[in-house]
Amino acid sequence: MRYFFMTSMLLTIYLLADHAYAAGYAAQAESPGQIGTLYGGATAATGDTSSQFFNPATMATQRGNTVILGTTIASPDTTPGTFTGTTGANTPITGSQEDDSVAAGKAVPVFYGAMDINPRFRAGIAVTSPWGLSTKYKSDWEGRYHGVTSDVKSLNINPSVSYKINDKIAIGAGVQAQYIKGRLTNAVDCGLIGALNSLGTTPGTIDCYSDMTGDDWGYGYNAGILLTPTDRLSIGAGYRSAIKHRLRGDVDFSVPAPLAGLLNDTQTRTAFNTPAMTTAGIQYKVSDMLTLGADIHFTEWSKIQEGRVTFANGTPDVVTATNYQDTFLYSMGVTYAPSSTWKFMTGVALDESPVRAAYRNVRIPDADRRWISVGTEYAFNDMVAFSIAYAHAFVDDATINQTLADPNNSLRGNLTGDYETSIDLLAMSLRYNF
Repeated sequence: MRYFFMTSMLLTIYLLADHAYAAGYAAQAESPGQIGTLYGGATAATGDTSSQFFNPATMATQRGNTVILGTTIASPDTTPGTFTGTTGANTPITGSQEDDSVAAGKAVPVFYGAMDINPRFRAGIAVTSPWGLSTKYKSDWEGRYHGVTSDVKSLNINPSVSYKINDKIAIGAGVQAQYIKGRLTNAVDCGLIGALNSLGTTPGTIDCYSDMTGDDWGYGYNAGILLTPTDRLSIGAGYRSAIKHRLRGDVDFSVPAPLAGLLNDTQTRTAFNTPAMTTAGIQYKVSDMLTLGADIHFTEWSKIQEGRVTFANGTPDVVTATNYQDTFLYSMGVTYAPSSTWKFMTGVALDESPVRAAYRNVRIPDADRRWISVGTEYAFNDMVAFSIAYAHAFVDDATINQTLADPNNSLRGNLTGDYETSIDLLAMSLRYNF
């Protein structure tokens, strides 16, 4: 059993390191087994080992050893409308229009494990990918100076413990080791740079390309408390700390021969932080068959006001204002269990975007989302259960309006356009008790 536990965890780490994906900066794939209720009651859930992500104290209500293997297939459809733009010199720019989704879907695996230490202590581990970003445009599209490829992957390894103080109060805490790997590419208007350096070039006529990569490990913690005043009611609260990253890597430039030496490859350091999250939830068993749950997740995005890239060769820092705003996710879920074999779930949620309209850009064309979901779980026996769930997000239309009035766009130019977005999630998990 120990071999199975370790092999499952290491396989998940490998898959996440190579293939982690999220439809936006924050994923909704932390627990495939709870997507059926859209995490309604997850912070107070007493019967799901994956609730340790939101509140490690929930492990205290369970017994035995458990392993959960799951995956969420995220299929976002982010389709740009008609875009118009100019160069940094405010002259017309030519380029193709995107006519297909710029976000590609992938599978996000997770691993959860928990085991008894003694009647009061339990230990667990969560291997997840809570943060990510993936968009890709044509290399010659009209907004190429603002972004072409954006790819951020995450791996979060989170061991934790829970302690049952008495029959009504439990606490938990853990540490996070988080790996972030990123790649950003975009075109650079070397025609404009050449003109500014009296090289006789014309803005918008000669494109160079930059390809920047970097990675970093960061560390944080999480904690939680669970109250069970009655056998039917549980109330929980959890906290996951912010984690600071300084991605170290390189930027490589592709420069046409006539302008060789205009831009030079160099090492970079990029500030990339993940925000703190506070959650609160309640779960109430109306009957042996019917359970209601609700959660509120507060994410402190407002602590992230800019993105900054520092170059080793002395080039001035590139600073992009993000001005994110704090967000809430509100979710409610219902679980109906007509027998010990079957469970059926449904949920709704409102998921606010941290992106302010005035600062929305082509790398994260995000907007508020409204979710609906359905799911089911089948228990083969006391040891093995399988769950599957589907969720759909209706995303508000998003408008881009980047102007030369913003100093960040002095070389990028003006760009206006809009997006239509929707997201589908298909989640599956296998639970094994031993």
